[in-house]
Amino acid sequence: MIDIVLIPTLGRVESQKTYKNLPQYLRDKAYLVVQDHEFDDHYELYGRSVLRLPKDIKDIERTREWIHANWGGKVYLMLDDDLRFFTRQHKNNDPEGKWKKRDMTEEDWMNWTDWAKERFDEGCVLVGMDTTNNPPMENA
Repeated sequence: MIDIVLIPTLGRVESQKTYKNLPQYLRDKAYLVVQDHEFDDHYELYGRSVLRLPKDIKDIERTREWIHANWGGKVYLMLDDDLRFFTRQHKNNDPEGKWKKRDMTEEDWMNWTDWAKERFDEGCVLVGMDTTNNPPMENA
């Protein structure tokens, strides 16, 4: 299972798409990672779900380094702050039919996070999702 979800964000106080598009069980362990000057505004809207970066961190590279330094021993998701999540399925459940996309359900998320955790347990250090405009691999 995923231990923590970390969403680095800058300049989107009023527009947290990723956070809002997560299922509740992941939102319960999700944190917006914000620069010092945006902390109060985010905290006012999201309360304890906000982590303040040290004042000297002002770019995404050092933000990612900080995240890894603090949570590197955990299974964590680090997500962009403007994401919407889809999955693909065959139209009309016909395996020979065309693919369509739909919003991920909580069950889809549970399946994906279980799959990701299995990859980590096998020794993978990084897993990811694909963009919806790439065609699905038939034998993946």
